[in-house]
Amino acid sequence: MKAKIIFAAIILISILYSQENSYNPPEEFNQGVELLQKGDYSGAIGKWEQVLAKDTTLAAAWFNMGIAYDMQGQDSAAIACYHHAAQLRPDDPDPWIYLAQIHRKREEPYLAAKAYENAVSRKPDDPELLNGLAIVYDQLGEYAPALDAVNRALVLDSMYVSAWANKVIIHNHLAQYDSAAFYGETVVSHFSDEPVTWAQIGFAYHELGNNQKAMFAVDSALAIFDGLAMAHYFRAMVLLSLGNPDEAIDEIANAIKLFEPYRDAAAKEDEFKPLMKSNKFRKLIEEK
Repeated sequence: MKAKIIFAAIILISILYSQENSYNPPEEFNQGVELLQKGDYSGAIGKWEQVLAKDTTLAAAWFNMGIAYDMQGQDSAAIACYHHAAQLRPDDPDPWIYLAQIHRKREEPYLAAKAYENAVSRKPDDPELLNGLAIVYDQLGEYAPALDAVNRALVLDSMYVSAWANKVIIHNHLAQYDSAAFYGETVVSHFSDEPVTWAQIGFAYHELGNNQKAMFAVDSALAIFDGLAMAHYFRAMVLLSLGNPDEAIDEIANAIKLFEPYRDAAAKEDEFKPLMKSNKFRKLIEEK
């Protein structure tokens, strides 16, 4: 994964520099690129600091230095560098794209949304940016703009599986369960091995009162990927509705094992309130 990120960063370095003035950069600039390619992030930063001591207006040096800090996990320094690059190249979407990614990593959806908005305003025909914007809007509970963003992504790329999955999720969050089931079924008719969509179909059918279809959908999700926590969690809901509380608790335990935040979610879930009579369930949600 890290190698893939480095490769993408190097490509963006070339793109950014091509947008700079036509004069040759200081020698240290290319030396910094070479060091970044070798994974020597501190060395690359040192070279770009030398470049910026000579010319503080070179946006590519700020941007590349941000990438190097980013790769080292020095988020604050990376964010500052990306902002410098964005100020120097107001029309360039790349610093905003990297800012959006770093804010998502830091679980700062509001700041990620602002960065995506800036990126999309500069690159409105990029479905990946619109899909990312939809995700952070959804995290913020701003479901209408999330749906608008994901729909725009799908206009640009009608085969974008991640965007289709997010569209189904957003319809569920809007309590538009008929739409979630309809679009979900459409997605899996073309992409039958997409487990998140199967799980979301299961939730939609559960909310619509069709637990037979709900169970088929969540079981389909788990057959594809047994490690999908949300599918175990939704399966617990279906099992409880079908009168199988012990099996439901086991599935909640599976979900928690895979994704710890489901412990608090289960404790607050209205559907699971009848399970409070069970010592097994109370012990499960009280464990830390």
